[in-house]
Amino acid sequence: CLRREISRSGKGKSSVQGQTVPLNLLAETAPRLISIQSQFAQLELLAPERQMEILDACGGSPLTEAKSHLAQLFNEALDAERKLRSGRRREQEITSQYGAVSEISPYLQRLNLTPESEEKLNQDYMAAQNELRRLRTLRGRCGVLSNGEAGGIAEELSECLAGVLSSVPSENREELADCARRCLDELNALIEHLNDLAPAEKIDEVEAEIDTLESAIGVIRKCKRLAGKDAFSELLDYWRQGEKEMQWLEQFTKEQGALKA
Repeated sequence: CLRREISRSGKGKSSVQGQTVPLNLLAETAPRLISIQSQFAQLELLAPERQMEILDACGGSPLTEAKSHLAQLFNEALDAERKLRSGRRREQEITSQYGAVSEISPYLQRLNLTPESEEKLNQDYMAAQNELRRLRTLRGRCGVLSNGEAGGIAEELSECLAGVLSSVPSENREELADCARRCLDELNALIEHLNDLAPAEKIDEVEAEIDTLESAIGVIRKCKRLAGKDAFSELLDYWRQGEKEMQWLEQFTKEQGALKA
């Protein structure tokens, strides 16, 4: 059921099956249902679209099939063009917004990060620094006790006791010498024990751990700067979303050849 109302003002309203539609849609639908014969009916033959329909109809079924196939190819080409345009727009958006992801990904993947990683790295770094200071202090005090080249306390005590023994009466010398030996033995035992508590290998291990932690913290700071993020959580969100976008971009790059073809 087609309907068209024309008012005195010149404005009109068209409908198909009771639904309001634009006039051009009514004009396309009406000729399929009704043909109005009039003295100007032949003017329809001046429409290029109508001329093409008449010409194509002369080709019979082979031309109809070819036309249908061409229409299918044409629609596929339009669809491919739309996908290319849409994909290129998204490609530009991804490149603009997530351009830093390709640079920061290799660093962050090696760190095996979690939301708590930055805080834990900083805590471990502070703990390692404190441990290094403690070991170095202990090692330094031990050096003060035992360093012969710099005149350590053990050497000074040994010389002092030797001087004392040379100055005491001979009848007391043996007893004092035994006491002096015990005193030096205890001091040497203390020095040995301190060396065991702060071995050079342990200091080297802690220094290496600090270097590793400093490197990881430095990488996070660098990645924040590249991504333009202040908070570590923002960096993780940026990186993870960027990884997804880059995967889409990689897939789109592979599909572009087929779409262009």
